Amino acid sequence: MPGLAERALGSRLPWIAARRAADRPILEEIAAHRASPEGREDILALLIAAGGEDGAPLSDEELRDQVMTLLVAGHETTSTTLAWCFERLQRHPGCLARLQEEIAGERGDAYLDAVVNETLRTRPVIDQAVRTLTGPTEIGGYTLPARTTVAASIRSWRSRRSCVRRSDACACGRRARRRSDPSAGAGSRPRPHEAGS
Repeated sequence: MPGLAERALGSRLPWIAARRAADRPILEEIAAHRASPEGREDILALLIAAGGEDGAPLSDEELRDQVMTLLVAGHETTSTTLAWCFERLQRHPGCLARLQEEIAGERGDAYLDAVVNETLRTRPVIDQAVRTLTGPTEIGGYTLPARTTVAASIRSWRSRRSCVRRSDACACGRRARRRSDPSAGAGSRPRPHEAGS
C-alpha cells in the first residue's frame, strides 16, 4: 500500500518502526555531510558529489537508499568475493607471492586488479544475469518475443570447457598484462540485454 508508512497504521507496524529507526542515523549523517562536506572521502561523500544519472544531486531519500543497499547487500557480495580471493591465493602460493611483492614494491595495482577479476570470473558471487529482451530474439532455435525475461547462468558459462581458452593454476598474470574485463580469457559470452536492439 503506497503511503502506508505515513499513515497512522504505519506508525504502529514493527517493520515500519524499524525502518524509521534505521533511517534516522543515516539521514543525520547525510545532513552532517551536506552541512560540512570539506575533507570527506568516504562513500557517502562520493555519492553526494557524484549525483544522479542526469547530473542532478541525489535527494536525501535516494542517498539513504544507496547507503542501505551498501549496508544490506553490498557487504555480503564484497565479503564473499574477498573470502574466495583469499582461498584462491592460499591454493596458489606463486600468485600470493607475486601479489605481496607488487603491494610491497608500490608498483601499482594491475596484478591486484587481475587477482580480483580472476576471482570474480572463477567464483562469481551472482550466479546469473537476468535481462529483458528489447526485441524478438532467437535463442537455441526458439524465437522469444520482446519483453521476455531471460537469464544467463554465469556459473554454467564459466565452467564450460569450450569457453575457457587456457586453464592454469593462476591466470592473473595474463589479466595484469591485458588490463581486461572480468570475462577476459573466455570465449563469447551471452549478451541477452543487447539482443533484438
